[in-house]
Amino acid sequence: MKDDIESAHIVVRDCRNSILSNREWKASYDHGLFHFTPSRMMNNPTLFSDCTFADVFIDHKTSWGAPIPSTFQAFFADVVRALLPEDHKLILNIVDLYEGYFDPGEVIKDILEPENLKYMFLDKEIGEKKHRTLVFECPLEHLTEITDKAFASSLIDIDGFVMKDPWIDKFQGWVSAGNTDIMFRQLIRDVHLAFAVLGDHNGLFIVTDKLNLQELRNLLLSPALEQEIQQYVSQA
Repeated sequence: MKDDIESAHIVVRDCRNSILSNREWKASYDHGLFHFTPSRMMNNPTLFSDCTFADVFIDHKTSWGAPIPSTFQAFFADVVRALLPEDHKLILNIVDLYEGYFDPGEVIKDILEPENLKYMFLDKEIGEKKHRTLVFECPLEHLTEITDKAFASSLIDIDGFVMKDPWIDKFQGWVSAGNTDIMFRQLIRDVHLAFAVLGDHNGLFIVTDKLNLQELRNLLLSPALEQEIQQYVSQA
């Protein structure tokens, strides 16, 4: 089994030690998941003793060793579907930081309102600037359409949450609790898992207390998906 994991195109890498060794988690970092203020202080790392922290990426890299964004983006929807239990919803929190490529009004008008899907707006501070971000239920049949818009620029921030109803109440409760390590631990309890798309849009940072590292790997290491990635990589 170990050899199969090491040879897989989808890499699930334990990043627990590097995450918990940082006393300050900044919103601008790759691991800056669900920040509505510029930083979160890690005052008590033992709160996360039973949590899994992992980086997930596709082992198709540039000549200088970085995972290639376009390869990850091609299989992003497949990765997310593999992480979603049947009775859970995918909630996305997306904001275009500067360039105007992701229009929340367009998503609301074209997808959310016709499908009668819930959404809300949340203010987040990233890069010392406050942004109005869209939080919404994303049906899997529209996932590729929405993420095509979200991957249009590297300056679009994307967080995801796999959870059950009533999800809007949960978001409001987290914000009311303040951007602390205690709030973030409660967030992890409330969701099945949460993820942040890395800043270069070439991987995911995942946190959960429902799955250990091996269980996370087992969900993602599908022979069929591995074959699709191999075909894609060989033609790239």
